[in-house]
Amino acid sequence: MAAFVELELLQLSPFVIFAALLVISLLTLNSLLTKNVKYPPIIKGWIPWLGCAIEFGKAPLTFIKETSEKHGKVFTFYAVGQRMTFLTDVRDFHLFFNSPQADFQRAVEDAVKNTAGINKEDFFANHRKIHDLVKGRLSSSNLSKLTPNVGRKLEEYVRNARISGSEVDLMTLARDVVFTAVVPILFGEGILPQTHQELKHFQKQFVQFDDSFEHGAKLPDFLLKEWAKSKYFFLDVFGKALQKKTHANMDDTLLQAMVKSLEGDCAPNYATLLLWASLANAVPITFWTLAFVLSDQAIKKDLQQEVDQVLGPYIDSGSLAGLSLEEVKKLHKVEHCILEAIRLRPAGMIARKLTGPMQVRDLTIPAGDMLMISPYWAHQDETIFPDAKSYVPDRWNQTVGSDKSAPSDKFFAFGGGRFQCPGRRFAMMEIQMFVSVLLCSFDLELVKEEVPLPSPQHVVGVPHPLSPCFVKMHKRVRII
Repeated sequence: MAAFVELELLQLSPFVIFAALLVISLLTLNSLLTKNVKYPPIIKGWIPWLGCAIEFGKAPLTFIKETSEKHGKVFTFYAVGQRMTFLTDVRDFHLFFNSPQADFQRAVEDAVKNTAGINKEDFFANHRKIHDLVKGRLSSSNLSKLTPNVGRKLEEYVRNARISGSEVDLMTLARDVVFTAVVPILFGEGILPQTHQELKHFQKQFVQFDDSFEHGAKLPDFLLKEWAKSKYFFLDVFGKALQKKTHANMDDTLLQAMVKSLEGDCAPNYATLLLWASLANAVPITFWTLAFVLSDQAIKKDLQQEVDQVLGPYIDSGSLAGLSLEEVKKLHKVEHCILEAIRLRPAGMIARKLTGPMQVRDLTIPAGDMLMISPYWAHQDETIFPDAKSYVPDRWNQTVGSDKSAPSDKFFAFGGGRFQCPGRRFAMMEIQMFVSVLLCSFDLELVKEEVPLPSPQHVVGVPHPLSPCFVKMHKRVRII
């Protein structure tokens, strides 16, 4: 028997030897090919798998800045088992937005599942067409239809406001105004709670959902029980509303158009995601614009003169519903103030997932890395924006008449590439109207004459203020 086994081994030995030589050759070739490949510097942290998660989690923006200063314009670090590679030079950002290897959908698929319960199959089946649907419905050509509706809802807000002479939290004020106008227009008049008490509860649930959205995108529900309750609250609200399908005013809304386009049983989930997307940035942008404007009396006076001239006649006659998009476009100074607020308070970072290796200068970033950029730090670059830390709306005067929300080699607040923010033009129009109507209708004054710092923890989307910001609010008596 032993002799037979030895004979078999002798017969197989040429094949074994050949296979061994082939493996050795391939390994040698791979070694030669990768020997001269240069990768970004890697920061692994002190604890395996966890990596730099603790340092990064404490103050993400500070970590990005200090790591870039120490290790260069491109660097990689580990955090909870994930390789994250940052590009910090704006000259490389075109690779982030335009390279086919840099995949937006792969970067957000897990977050979408965790925050809205949309599985990967439904997400990839629907995302592209829903993105394009939103982009089309909220495009420049359709804004003229939406502008009067926003005006009508703002007129109702001004008429019903009972806050003259009181101190109000500016973030709460911004949220009330945005909710009043955006939710009925995009979702329908009858689909959401109607009574004041129900609406306040709805807003409270949204605040809870939004405040912990970043954690909810990464952590399981059992670690965020209160946040999970708010998520399931919205899934339940939309689930019941969409089952009834009796809301006549819902027929021509963005929500209904989206529901008709969806594949799979995920309408309440996408409705929840749409709600977050339509409010999560519009509210803090409105807040920051008002806070910066109110902190500078010269800018405030300048804006009031503009809004009085453009909006005054409509407000005096109670006819904001007749306001046209062409009139809104005359609010140039308001637009510049919004853009400057967005420049100073953009998203802390945005991500793409690399589906293949990417070459950045002389460095190779391997497939599987999460590729990141920071609009916040890009907008602080003194070579691009002189006096970058200051609020200077006039720096936007040179761009009058252009699409300032479009991506450029300087301004990245609305993203870029195939999946640039699809509602950016609607967002600019509505925030112009929010800020203008408030400044025209009310006299607002900061209780403390300083703008609060942004929260260092809020890096997905526009940051929230680190501390409360109160304003004194009176009905404004304008001199005609």
